[in-house]
Amino acid sequence: MDEVKKIGIPHESPEDSKEELIEIIMRQTDYDKIKSHDKLEEFNYDLADTIRDYMKPYKKTDENTGNDIPKTSNQILYGEFRKFLDNASLTYEINKRKTN
Repeated sequence: MDEVKKIGIPHESPEDSKEELIEIIMRQTDYDKIKSHDKLEEFNYDLADTIRDYMKPYKKTDENTGNDIPKTSNQILYGEFRKFLDNASLTYEINKRKTN
């Protein structure tokens, strides 16, 4: 019951707080009452974590290398361009230090 108190929703009883949280989850997601209750329990009645889990903002990674997979061709293009510029800048700094 203590986990409901830290949310800060003032109600008569902790059960009212839980019902309010379940209603909020149902409004923000397509979960039904049972699934909302289960998810809230899974995330210790943390409203933000429950909704984040629904949205699933995790990064996709390549299973073989563990590297992030760019989503679009534009991201790939700018990623390669950034690597090129970083390498050119590093090479310039190394050559500049050698001459001094």
